[in-house]
Amino acid sequence: AVQEKLCYFSNVTGSSMQPVINENLGKRSNHFDDHVLIWRRTWLQLTGQQLKRGDIVSIVSPKDPNECFLKRVIALPNDRICRVNGQKRLRTVFRVRHAAGKEDENEYVEDFYLKNNGTNSKEDDDESFMTVPPGHIWVEGDNFNYSYDSNSFGCLPIGLVLGKAFAICLPLKRIRLIESKLPDHRQLTPIGTSSNYKIDFVTKQT
Repeated sequence: AVQEKLCYFSNVTGSSMQPVINENLGKRSNHFDDHVLIWRRTWLQLTGQQLKRGDIVSIVSPKDPNECFLKRVIALPNDRICRVNGQKRLRTVFRVRHAAGKEDENEYVEDFYLKNNGTNSKEDDDESFMTVPPGHIWVEGDNFNYSYDSNSFGCLPIGLVLGKAFAICLPLKRIRLIESKLPDHRQLTPIGTSSNYKIDFVTKQT
């Protein structure tokens, strides 16, 4: 009953949330997947907690209701978000994977096909910005080059959020609280005097 109403443990696979989740995946032959404690959304609602930018949440895939995964909340309703350009993102994946000596890059083509289900704002000079509709959020993996997220399937209905990731519980050496913060490649700019933000995608100059 507690697990149904309050929280549950999730065994997280994949590298889309590195380095926060599964930091050692691909680095060690004896890697053990991180197990994460998730506070259910019903419990968050009962305790008056709202989703925030930077929260890592467990979501139901908008493409497959039998699949769930973790992503970070980047934008809230009425925020304006700069999408990670599909072509640039795909080329980045190809370059990284080629450098790693792998030849199966094409498996990422479908995942990174950009679909926009948000709305373009006339106030935006750059067409790459869109407004997150009411009742939706924008989610991404921190390791965005290897993440199937809102840059692929668009804005996510809040109803598909199962809960918020609170802590890594296993392996024992990985026990820690999960911090709510935006990744370095996302930059916030306030929109006037409102509580909303324009969220840009930035890259480090090399």
